[in-house]
Amino acid sequence: MTKSCSFFLRPSANIEVQLNQKQTSAADYYTTGNVVGGIVSITIPHGLPLGYVRIYFQGISKIKFHRALQHGRAKTQHTFLCLRQRADEMKISTPTTTSKGDQYHIPFDFVVPDKLPPESCNHFTKSEHIEQSHRNLPPTLGDRGCRELIDDSSTEMACISYRIQVKMSNPLNIDSTLTRSKYIQVAPKSLEQRPVEIRENQLYSTRKIKITRSRPFKSQSGQLFVEALQPQPIRLPDSRLAMQKNPGTTVTIDMEFEGRKNPPKLRTVSSSLRVLTIYGATPWENYPNVIYSQSLGNGNRGLYRNDVPLSKLCIKSVEWIRLEALSHDHKVESKIQVHESDGSTQATKYTSSIVVPINIPSTNNLVPTFHSCFVSRIYLVDVHLSYRQHGVARVPSRVSLVVPLQVIK
Repeated sequence: MTKSCSFFLRPSANIEVQLNQKQTSAADYYTTGNVVGGIVSITIPHGLPLGYVRIYFQGISKIKFHRALQHGRAKTQHTFLCLRQRADEMKISTPTTTSKGDQYHIPFDFVVPDKLPPESCNHFTKSEHIEQSHRNLPPTLGDRGCRELIDDSSTEMACISYRIQVKMSNPLNIDSTLTRSKYIQVAPKSLEQRPVEIRENQLYSTRKIKITRSRPFKSQSGQLFVEALQPQPIRLPDSRLAMQKNPGTTVTIDMEFEGRKNPPKLRTVSSSLRVLTIYGATPWENYPNVIYSQSLGNGNRGLYRNDVPLSKLCIKSVEWIRLEALSHDHKVESKIQVHESDGSTQATKYTSSIVVPINIPSTNNLVPTFHSCFVSRIYLVDVHLSYRQHGVARVPSRVSLVVPLQVIK
């Protein structure tokens, strides 16, 4: 700090930012269309005039990453939103002279926008849809000022924060500035997006085929087809305090068995929520693909994972529906290998379906799914289905699926 600045910023000089909507609990946050308003109170020493005051509403993403060839960490910061209170809108009240100095009170108000300005995402993207996703306001994530209020499964390596920032210049030295910031929590409204494209993304696995055998190491007796449908999004409530029950959705699992034996005996189905925070020091040109991203983990990209157990249900009572026996032509087209030594050569089809509830525990506060230039938050549901093959005692089998899940507000 320079000498001239230390004179101007001595202890008697003070800036305070007071919000009209005081955040007293985890349910208090600002969303799209809300007015972020308040008063900036400035106290300066006697004998000095009020400096030039600027008030901003800013959104900032901060990324930390390990250096590839050096020890320690590096940081990068991106201001994706910067709204400034116009000078002609700031009504500075007449100062009241006190024993401590002159006090000024400046009101401010900003409206939380529904979109970021085009210049906030000016890097190359591979599609217009990605650019539009980057221009959606991301929610507050990993902000230490809010961390004691909300557990958003974030990492210290990636942070998205919003703040009201006040800057006052020193009229005696234009190179020195007094700055104060007030951080707030923002949870923008979001719309349901189109279903996630899973064909070229090995992060997801919504369909599995399992071979069943009457006894270990014997020829196959059938095939079990298991497929999970993409669930409806989880919609977060407007207020966490007003939430009477945990937000949730359901995952439907369709099963089909083709074989000469009875279908497997279902045992249990368990589920867990996989929370992924993906971040990078350089902007993403496409949606992050965890599996194929060669740069992930090289010091410029990072991934943080948090698993939340959800439920484990007994499904022994779920029944199979027997359909007509498959024709000879169908048997030939199928991949079931029929051997005369195995007895029956008649393949039969069975179908069944189960609905798995996905209810988020009240101790876990989610933020909406989002993709910004440097940070993305995505959710997946891991479903594990256990069963016992016909004729194979005490040897349970399992099939696992990974289903994309959207969280919206």
